[in-house]
Amino acid sequence: MFCSNIFGALCVLALTVAAKAQSDTSTAISTGTPPPRSHVPKWVYIRANIRPQIPERPALLCLQVRCFNSAIPVHISQLQIDVAYACQQSVLLVKEDTLAVPTGLQTWVRWQSTLHWVKDPPAHGPLPPVDLVGGLQELTEKVEDGTIAREIDFEWKLVDLLTSVHDGHFAFLPDAYFVFTFLNLQPIISLSTDGKQLPEIYLYNDLEPVSQGEGCEPSPIIKINGTEAVSWLSERALNGTMTFQDLDALYNGIFHSISAYSISAPLNQTVGYFALPDFSRFWGSSINLEFKNGSKSSIPIVAFTTKDFSNVIDGESFYQNFCNTTVKIMAAANGSSASTSQQISTTTPDSAQIPQYPSAIAISDDGPATF
Repeated sequence: MFCSNIFGALCVLALTVAAKAQSDTSTAISTGTPPPRSHVPKWVYIRANIRPQIPERPALLCLQVRCFNSAIPVHISQLQIDVAYACQQSVLLVKEDTLAVPTGLQTWVRWQSTLHWVKDPPAHGPLPPVDLVGGLQELTEKVEDGTIAREIDFEWKLVDLLTSVHDGHFAFLPDAYFVFTFLNLQPIISLSTDGKQLPEIYLYNDLEPVSQGEGCEPSPIIKINGTEAVSWLSERALNGTMTFQDLDALYNGIFHSISAYSISAPLNQTVGYFALPDFSRFWGSSINLEFKNGSKSSIPIVAFTTKDFSNVIDGESFYQNFCNTTVKIMAAANGSSASTSQQISTTTPDSAQIPQYPSAIAISDDGPATF
């Protein structure tokens, strides 16, 4: 076991207590007479719901994740969502590192070909305007004045800004953001019962017994978290992190896709945004569903990680292990040679030197490219 000294004792104690408490965990609540429902779909392997009972002092928040990793000696670990979220929230940003991100992105953002179109879209267009350059400047100001103090809060806002362009080829993947993946284990599907009636929304797993001839009658979902189901899903589709430009495509992306499954598409495209969002994040510990037959169900949201937490116990060690790692690797590789490297010219290239080309909208200040 990787834990040593006091951390070893804490892990052993935590996992012992968790084993006794495991039967107390609840994953679903139902009333009325719901149809038979499997809360664990066959497309994902779920591990025992082990919940370490460790005092939630700030210095130990990420140690809980570390203990989960030790209990499950494989490369994917399932965690209680509150453990993952608390660990994320314990990571304070390093202002110098964080400010370098929007500054560096400015160069790339100015090369985005739709930059001016998304800022001033057609009056009756389906998507709201997005000021990318202004948004990056606003993020910079909020980091500088301390409005944003946590690394994950900065990264969430950055992802929201970049994905609001709705361009699947325009993306930036922040480091702390992808340490954990958040998902629920119940994809949904939109289905017309006879091909003529308007489709209704069902849990995918409720339809599986029907396809196998078991004779049960699944009930459609009418409300999600207290809101009419179609309205709730439409809002999530438009204001989430999917990058489709068409409203129909955004809505369809919410659902489990049989066609995507048949071509072995990535899991998030197969099970749909409802179950596994693009750029998934913490947005609650459960989803509450109401069905037409009067039954109710609370679907838990869980967290997964593929990262090695053996050297992580708190926010500071989380940052050292998972954040800004590329810069650290490059700095270590360059070593002392960095001081003797040639100075890169910062002369702004003159677009007039390139015959028959129009004036540039954006010009990088690091000199012309050479091949």
